[in-house]
Amino acid sequence: MNNNDFKEMVSILIPVYNAAEFLRQCLDSIVSQTYQELQVVIIDDGSTDDSLSICEEYATKHAYFEVYHQENIGVAETRNRLLDHVAGDYVLFIDADDWIDPQMVEYLETKARTFHADIVTCHAFIFENDKVENNVSAAVFPVQEEVWDRERIVREFLGPNAFMHVLWSKLFDAKFVRNARFVKEISHGEDSLFVWQLFQKVEKVVMTTRKLYHYRMSATSITHQSFSLKKMSLLVACERIYEDTVRFWPQYVDFARANLCLANMQLLISAAQCNYKNKEQIQKLQRDFRKNLTCLKRVNLVDCRLLRKAIFLSHGYFLYRIMLLLRRVTVTV
Repeated sequence: MNNNDFKEMVSILIPVYNAAEFLRQCLDSIVSQTYQELQVVIIDDGSTDDSLSICEEYATKHAYFEVYHQENIGVAETRNRLLDHVAGDYVLFIDADDWIDPQMVEYLETKARTFHADIVTCHAFIFENDKVENNVSAAVFPVQEEVWDRERIVREFLGPNAFMHVLWSKLFDAKFVRNARFVKEISHGEDSLFVWQLFQKVEKVVMTTRKLYHYRMSATSITHQSFSLKKMSLLVACERIYEDTVRFWPQYVDFARANLCLANMQLLISAAQCNYKNKEQIQKLQRDFRKNLTCLKRVNLVDCRLLRKAIFLSHGYFLYRIMLLLRRVTVTV
């Protein structure tokens, strides 16, 4: 048998929580895959809508679907339990409110085998309010494909390449993820930390700019939710990445510090949008942002307009919050 004809199993892992509105689109996109050697594992994490019944409906029609139900424990621990069920040679995570192109699994699996890659990562269409935010024609920017070693992977992860952080754009060799675990105490940034830890073990990653994943920007995004102390766990994830960088990749410490600054910036903006009033926490975010601001400017990880907003917030958070409230009142009137 020709090596190119050999098909290895791909395990698709889907944590589900109250995703009934979009779940059929997600599952239909999996059923429609041109690649058929699949294991689809779904864990319903205590949904209170029709999510579980929809999953069970698909499982009765497709033998390669496995559906489990549990009391709500959160996405990080649910993903850990999904990993316990992996039977395939490769692993692909999908969020229940997203969907994938029909060729996605076949394309990524072929690249993994052809290049003997540990991870293959692609790009995505980003949808917000059902509008595509980054739908740029391939004729303008043709698909690029590169093979990266571990140092290039680290450099891209710590640099401006946002797609290196996300979980859902990647096909993983199962031997790297079966014993890997998400940190359940981290509720924001746990996926980025998980990917970072895997990148410390791999030898080869194939990067393609082909857009195969459709990501729906939802109300659970860090900039859309109400603000709480749980969001601060994003900083714990960034600090662990920073500590690893200091220890193993000192040449990229400025980038790691810039990522810490970027996390503080995101949290400040989110807090202001949500009218968060905890003065002590805000002042800590402001101090930490200012401490690493020089690195953020030096490595150029964020556009100037957003940076100016963050700098203003780092000095005049409560004034900015009043300005936002006045703007909303004006729009209402």
